[in-house]
Amino acid sequence: MMVYGLLAMVFLGVIYITTVHFFAPTAADEAPHDHPPLKETGGSASGIISKNIANILASRPSLPSEPPIAENMNYKNLYNVLADWNPDNPDVPAGFSETLHHFDYGNLAERAMAEKFRNAELPFKLFNVSEFAEVANLWTDNYLHDQLTTNLRGRSHVEKSKDNHFMYWNGRGRGRASYKPPTEIVDMDFDRWLKIAKAADEDKMNHTTEHYYFMSSCPAQDQGRTFISKDLKAFSTQKNNFFITNVVANKGIQCRFGMRGVIAESHYDSGRNMVAMLKGEKRYILNPPWACKHLGIIADKKHPSYRHSIIDWSDLQQAASRGFAKVDAIDTILRTGEVLYIPTYWFHYMVSLKYSIQCNSRSGLPPHKEGANHVNLCMRE
Repeated sequence: MMVYGLLAMVFLGVIYITTVHFFAPTAADEAPHDHPPLKETGGSASGIISKNIANILASRPSLPSEPPIAENMNYKNLYNVLADWNPDNPDVPAGFSETLHHFDYGNLAERAMAEKFRNAELPFKLFNVSEFAEVANLWTDNYLHDQLTTNLRGRSHVEKSKDNHFMYWNGRGRGRASYKPPTEIVDMDFDRWLKIAKAADEDKMNHTTEHYYFMSSCPAQDQGRTFISKDLKAFSTQKNNFFITNVVANKGIQCRFGMRGVIAESHYDSGRNMVAMLKGEKRYILNPPWACKHLGIIADKKHPSYRHSIIDWSDLQQAASRGFAKVDAIDTILRTGEVLYIPTYWFHYMVSLKYSIQCNSRSGLPPHKEGANHVNLCMRE
């Protein structure tokens, strides 16, 4: 029998709210496919990835001879980015073009250039990464049903929002008398969530409708105890690699299952962040560390949403009043099979354009802590 409960867990000094599932093996656990097979939509992952690679090769920016300095990246101003494509609309506008550099991980010369970008703390995207393509093919809806319903280990929960906006929060809010969490943790299994997510795609769900965000994760050094760490070997490595540059400082793996329109508000992380897109598409709006003073970032370390923006980016009046026209921005779509590198202290705002799965892992500060001076000054002010 499966019992659901909420536990407050202390992990690496930060309190997270999560739903923990306890279960005893039953006959159903021995026959995980007794449920009606889930209908796959959108075609095979391998076919989608092949199409994505062909599109990248036909339209990506010219390859650089050396990484630029951060101030000379190909930026647009943030207000125009939002005005041209409002985040409340998950449909990609005609004429959208990529400005972020894409590197072929299977090409050793391009991989070496990507490593230079990473070491310079500059964002970029990778494609043709066989490790993640294999996982994208493996993680069918039926496979995920088996792992997240009958063979569940690790930490999973679903958050509900009254609309498409999801502000991160943690357990620190419990000590604040007037604090009300921006979202609600609800009792919902993966199959039910998936049905809602697929209906959202089919019906082109409006941004004002209730949205649900499914999350599952595993701790650092999990060593295959959960299917997440077992399958995502590049993120659960015991030795430093291209994606995890400091195993000792690794923060585990976080997987986010998004439905059409789900927005995760802008924030920064104090660690190198590799993001693998395993299904669907997500829009990422990136801002360099010096953008901090314009973004309305919560500086109170005791606040449940510390490091996150209080501004509704889909409200252009708020964006104009906050000086977003002065803010450097990079707008990119992360598609199935691609990996995005988000440097330490870079702000990122995310919109799920359809049913999507994204897993990321962080691995500590860069040697020279690039960006820390801008963010620390901003947070003190």
